[in-house]
Amino acid sequence: MRKTLAVSATALTLAMFAGSAFAQDVATLPGATETPNVAAQTAAEVAPPAAPAALAEIKAKGAAAIADRLARLQVLTGRVAGVRGDCGDTNTLNAQLAADLSGLTALGATLAAETDIAKARIEYRTIFGGFRIYILQSPKTYIVVNCGNNTARIARLQAAIAEVQAKVNAAIAAGKDASASQAFLVTASGLVSAAAGLGTASSNAVIALTPDQGDKAKLASNKAVLAGATTQIKQADSNLQSASANVRSARQALPRNTKPAKGVVVAPITPATTPVAA
Repeated sequence: MRKTLAVSATALTLAMFAGSAFAQDVATLPGATETPNVAAQTAAEVAPPAAPAALAEIKAKGAAAIADRLARLQVLTGRVAGVRGDCGDTNTLNAQLAADLSGLTALGATLAAETDIAKARIEYRTIFGGFRIYILQSPKTYIVVNCGNNTARIARLQAAIAEVQAKVNAAIAAGKDASASQAFLVTASGLVSAAAGLGTASSNAVIALTPDQGDKAKLASNKAVLAGATTQIKQADSNLQSASANVRSARQALPRNTKPAKGVVVAPITPATTPVAA
């Protein structure tokens, strides 16, 4: 019952924005629809709500919005802490999330103590436009963490390729036909190489993005970079899945009963790498 209600809530949240140009923007951000609340808060940043009329209501709604974002930052920080590798941007992302945590905490204190309603309205708008936790930092974290995790997958695949390559070399040294296995390894190596490049490019592209502060041109630019990086990281994932399948096929195609000769050092055959286009 709870799961059904959660799904219905997500659908209702997105349906509220279906008549605007923002619905598709929300749905295409990585992780934007993972829970009903995340979907709602993402939509609120895409189309920031107007500040309430009364000071007390501004403070109450502002405090709730800040609490949501502080909780989200804890989730994102936890995902970064659990990453299994690093594309080179993990420390920078950690620093950015820490700065957002500090900045939002300070903003919450300022808004709570505010007595000027005009200033309170500006502070309220800053919650949604000045930090962009949902429409920027969430998808950025998705991409950087995914890239980091893929580096661990790449290391495992490279080790597997090297292991099977040694068996291919032994088979060739024994006068057996290992061409089928070698072909699978060449393909796997090319896919792994392409995945590494795509992952690094995607992570490097998003790490420098900063909140648009309401600038529509920058919002559009950030969206385009995130979309491109998301495509790259998905292609990298696909490449690694295909590479893993090729390694399995290489194992299966090995000639039977092939063992390296004792005392004989077999020169490795390095597969040529052919990058796969995104």
